[in-house]
Amino acid sequence: MPIKIADSLPARAVLESENIFVMTEYRALHQDIRPLRVLILNLMPTKIVTEIQLMRKLSNSPIQVDVDLLYTSSYSSRHTSPEYLDSFYTTFDQIKDKRYDGLIITGAPVENYDFEEVEYWPELVEIMEWSKTHVYSTLHICWGAYAGLYYHYHIQKHNTPHKIFGVFPHHVLDSTQPLFRGFDDVFYAPHSRNTEVYEADVRDCEELALLATSPEAGVFACATPDKRQIFVCGHLEYDADTLSTEYWRDKKKGLDIAGQNLTNWDSAGYTRQRITQVALAPDSYRSRYATSKVGLAGQGVEITGIDQTRDVFLDKRFREENGDLGYYGQAYTVLADIQASINEFNPDTDVGSAFLPAEPQ
Repeated sequence: MPIKIADSLPARAVLESENIFVMTEYRALHQDIRPLRVLILNLMPTKIVTEIQLMRKLSNSPIQVDVDLLYTSSYSSRHTSPEYLDSFYTTFDQIKDKRYDGLIITGAPVENYDFEEVEYWPELVEIMEWSKTHVYSTLHICWGAYAGLYYHYHIQKHNTPHKIFGVFPHHVLDSTQPLFRGFDDVFYAPHSRNTEVYEADVRDCEELALLATSPEAGVFACATPDKRQIFVCGHLEYDADTLSTEYWRDKKKGLDIAGQNLTNWDSAGYTRQRITQVALAPDSYRSRYATSKVGLAGQGVEITGIDQTRDVFLDKRFREENGDLGYYGQAYTVLADIQASINEFNPDTDVGSAFLPAEPQ
C-alpha cells in the first residue's frame, strides 16, 4: 500500500522510480480508509537521504501511511535550506496537539557529546515526553535509541575503543517477538557508531526486554513489553551503498575507519592503519610587508601516507620465531623420512622425537 507525501517532495521522484507506491495529497483525500499516521523526527544532516531510506521501509505497510516530517526549531541546520524545511517540515509547536500511530526518532552525528550538551536536547526531551501521551509507538534509531534509553530509563551510553563500522551478524533472542517475525535466527545488519550501551544495563532494566544482540556489535534492539518504546542501535534502513559513502566521507576527513572495522580483526593479514598528516606552511605572501609567518592563517593539512599500526619489536620477534618454526618443522620431516627409510622406529630413540614437544608428566 502507498505512503502519502507532499506532492512536490523531492523524495517522491526517487521512490516512484523504484516502483514504490506513493500517493499524493490530492489522491489521498479521496481515499475512504483510515491511514496510519507516522511522524518522523529527522535529526540527520542528510535529510533527503534519510527521508528516502525510511519511506522505502514504510511503503511495505499493508495500509496507507500518512507521513509528517518534523525538525527541531531550536537548532539551525547548516546542511538543509530554510526554504526546504518550511516547505516540507513542521515544528513541534505546530503538531503538539495532534496524535500519531508512530514516531520515528532518527540518529544524529552528535554521539561524542554528552546528551545535555546537544543544542536541541531540551526540545528533544519535550518531544519524547509528549510522545508518551500522543504517540502509540515510538521507534528510536542509533543515537536516537541511546537518547531514548537515557531519558526514559537512565541507561548511559559509553564510548567504544574503536568505531563499530560494518555489517555484523546478530542473534534473535526470542523468535516469538512480532518485531522480528520472518527473521532468521541469525541476521545481518549495518552499524556505524562510536558509542554503545552495555547489555547488562539493558538486562537489569525490568521495563525493557532485550530482543537481539551481536557478539561483535553488542545490543541491537530492545523494547518495552507493550512495544510502546522500541530502540534499535543499528541501521536496518541503510541503502546498499550507505556504508561505502560514509567510509569515503571519513577517509576524506582523515579519520581512521578501515583499521577500526572490528569485523576484520580475525582476517588473514589484518592490521590497523592510520593516515599520516602534516600541517601545510602558512602563506607568507599575503602581505608585501610580512616579515614572518607568525599569526598568518594556516592552509590545512596534507596527507603524506598511510602507516600500519604495528610494533616493530613484536614484528621482529615474530619473524624470527616463525623462521625457527619453519626450520625445525622441515628438519623433523627430513629426519622422519630417513628413519622410515631404514625401517627402524623406537619412540624413545627416534631421531625425529628430539624435535617433538615433551609429553606432560
